[in-house]
Amino acid sequence: MRRRFSFSLITCLIAMIAVFMLFLSLFGVLNPAGGKLEHSLTQQLDFSFNRIHRNMDQLAACTVEFSQEMTAQISAIDLPFTKLRNNPEALTDLQHSTYATVFNYLRLADCSGAFFVLNTTVNDSLEDIYYSGIYLKYVNVGSDTTFQNSVCMFRGNSQVARQNNINLSSAWEYETKKNTFPQMEEVLTQVESNPTKGYLLTAAYQLPNAWEHVRFLCTPIADEKGNIIGVCGFELSDPFFEAQYRVSEAEYSSMVCALLEQNNGVYTGQFARNQSGYMPQLKGNISVKNQDTFSCFGDESISLIGKMKDIRIGSSLHTVAVMLPKNQYDACIRAGQYKTMALFLVVTLLAVLASIMLSHRYVKPLLRSMDKIKEKQFDHDAHIPEINDLFAFLAEQDRINEAALNALRREKADMQTSLEQIQNVHNETMQQVERLAYSRKDEVDPYDYEDFKNGLKFLTEREKEILNLYIDGKTVKEIVALTGLKESTVRFHNRNIYTKLGVHSLKQLLRYSAIMKQEEGEGKKQNGIS
Repeated sequence: MRRRFSFSLITCLIAMIAVFMLFLSLFGVLNPAGGKLEHSLTQQLDFSFNRIHRNMDQLAACTVEFSQEMTAQISAIDLPFTKLRNNPEALTDLQHSTYATVFNYLRLADCSGAFFVLNTTVNDSLEDIYYSGIYLKYVNVGSDTTFQNSVCMFRGNSQVARQNNINLSSAWEYETKKNTFPQMEEVLTQVESNPTKGYLLTAAYQLPNAWEHVRFLCTPIADEKGNIIGVCGFELSDPFFEAQYRVSEAEYSSMVCALLEQNNGVYTGQFARNQSGYMPQLKGNISVKNQDTFSCFGDESISLIGKMKDIRIGSSLHTVAVMLPKNQYDACIRAGQYKTMALFLVVTLLAVLASIMLSHRYVKPLLRSMDKIKEKQFDHDAHIPEINDLFAFLAEQDRINEAALNALRREKADMQTSLEQIQNVHNETMQQVERLAYSRKDEVDPYDYEDFKNGLKFLTEREKEILNLYIDGKTVKEIVALTGLKESTVRFHNRNIYTKLGVHSLKQLLRYSAIMKQEEGEGKKQNGIS
């Protein structure tokens, strides 16, 4: 019985818990899909962050070596660096001698282009300021490896390109115009000339006269005296970034990775799509709103949900982010809610059905049996062995209790008879005492007795109460128990009573009281005769 009843209670409890969890799932509080999605985003963010951090460290090491090699080659020429300005022949010879270095580092490094830019030009009389140098890049970057791709010249002397059998880019120019890549030019004016400390990763720029966006990992080139004379480094184009950092998450087909930088509260950067090929069509700057668990990304055309983490590359701060479209996020959350709701609904229905069956099997017979117990009908068959045993036990107890009650009734009647006899004896004794006290009235000082009767008028209600209790034969402790007063308070009233009545002992007080009571009885008899 105990096990079945416990099982019934547990089933009802499971039903209530299932209903509660169903409501939690309905309002989005309990959703395993949200936790799973958060785990996938966090895992992909950590993977992308670690890969970018590792690759940038390796590329920075190549950049430092590249800078040191360029310093050595520029220092090896016969002319001072200042003599290169407005000297086309010397700059052409310098590019011929340094081409192999740029080409080799392009092949060595994990990048889409390599360059060096010097703070000099072939002609400084032009209206715009230009910087001389070589900028080589791969023609097509569409896979994880760039070793087999052909190389073209984006900036540099065309004679150098022809001599080394490479084509010029469709957006080729002889020199780099000032303010084309502002962050790169900041390296020319910075204080730190040590390439191991002065490198940085620029923001993403759109190449002039080209469709693609690129960013540069660059470091200063210093002369023998430590003066910054140029910048060298590597290009990371959009196709290269996408090929290198493609998202590996297979379950969420629209998840993308991004390397962003913040400027005036908005973000720009590069994206790497998933294996499915999805790429968000962001038309402008990206706004970010940080929430408790996720961050909301988007512009006027699209909204995305994801996670982000800051990363420092040299002296520049960037943000690694992974995200997916909000509509896919909402679809995942809804699907998770539907699955959770369906599961809890099934559990709830099963628990309710089990509760109903248990109610019909055990609870209803139990309630009927309780009604029979109230009516003292112990011969009812409850169809539950334990209840039938209870009925038999109660019937036996009822018989035992009835016999005990009859015995108590007889004992009560006997005690009542004895009490009446004792009361009669007591009354007769009290009458004899009163008659004895009245017969010895002449032995009492009449003045003291009159003072006693007159003093009764001056007693307080509490003192009268205590006096009557003494007259009834109560002791001090009994009076304390009856009145709830302290013993010291009762004795205080005793002294007041003795003083006001002019008595000196309890015996004297009781004797005067008996005489007064006897006189009152005699007075009533005379009034009756008259």
